[in-house]
Amino acid sequence: METPNLDQLRPTLEAIPAAQVKMPGGMPISTYTTEAETLSRLIGQTDVRSELEHVGVPAANLDIFPTAVGAAVEAQSLWVQFRDRKNSPEYNDAIAESEKLRDAMTDACRWNLRDNQRAQAALDVIYPGKGVPDLNQDLHDLAGLIENNLDKFDADQSFDAQAAATRARALREILLGEAASHHHAFDKEDAKEQRDRAFTYLDKLVDEIRRAGRYAYRGDEAMTTRFVSGYWRRQRIGDDEPAIEPAGEDVTDPTPNPAPADA
Repeated sequence: METPNLDQLRPTLEAIPAAQVKMPGGMPISTYTTEAETLSRLIGQTDVRSELEHVGVPAANLDIFPTAVGAAVEAQSLWVQFRDRKNSPEYNDAIAESEKLRDAMTDACRWNLRDNQRAQAALDVIYPGKGVPDLNQDLHDLAGLIENNLDKFDADQSFDAQAAATRARALREILLGEAASHHHAFDKEDAKEQRDRAFTYLDKLVDEIRRAGRYAYRGDEAMTTRFVSGYWRRQRIGDDEPAIEPAGEDVTDPTPNPAPADA
């Protein structure tokens, strides 16, 4: 799957402080992205853009808005792919074996390389990792550490250093092969966080532009209505106050509105 908008914004999304990243919640994802796309077309009109800039909306925010919408759509699609993906039995078995082997290799390195400060420092960085990408990297690094110090394991009759390193490389091929079949080198948790970051970023822009639009067109009911979520307007039976809409999420996973992120 091609993700040009997400790729463009990735550095910006990764710079959002973790404490400010929130899951989208409150309305269905498809409804949220449809409304964002409609808003993008609205602010793309020259006269509307001019009015928003006139009340102080930075031109850069208006320029990046279509990209932010596209990134959120792409990130959601990737998340759905990973959420619904079924790993092969071989892949699941390889993960389980890799985790056990990583533990065994780490323990053996800690003991047999106990007098090697550089090796001990390397182990501090290698383990523990998180997720399959880190597991892949850990196997690679541990195999290299062992192979570069094979003679230090000769006295340890409980651990076959060369066999462990060889098996680690074989398991990496299985894990990498499965990851390649899905065209991405990150796992389900990474995909979800990426989706949450994309929606956190977009939600801040949506909120800013809708607030600005209602202010810029105050007194023009027809136009101010276009800067209010149709979804939330339908939910507000008997409420005459304008709503500040939360971002949407799958109906099965309702959560509070994402806090605006500085990005």
